Amino acid sequence: MLAHREVYREVPPKVEYPLAERGISHNEALASSGNGALNACGESGPEKGTVDGSGAAQR
Repeated sequence: MLAHREVYREVPPKVEYPLAERGISHNEALASSGNGALNACGESGPEKGTVDGSGAAQR
């Protein structure tokens, strides 16, 4: 399980999905991959540009 579903009995209904321990470990790996992709494109953040499906940086 990556996330835990927490339901609060309120009106209006409230549901939260905090990361479970396994989700936290995946999050660290995904963050590393995302940062590597930004570095490979020479970008420092999404405001600088995007990457299309071919991997080419778009400005």
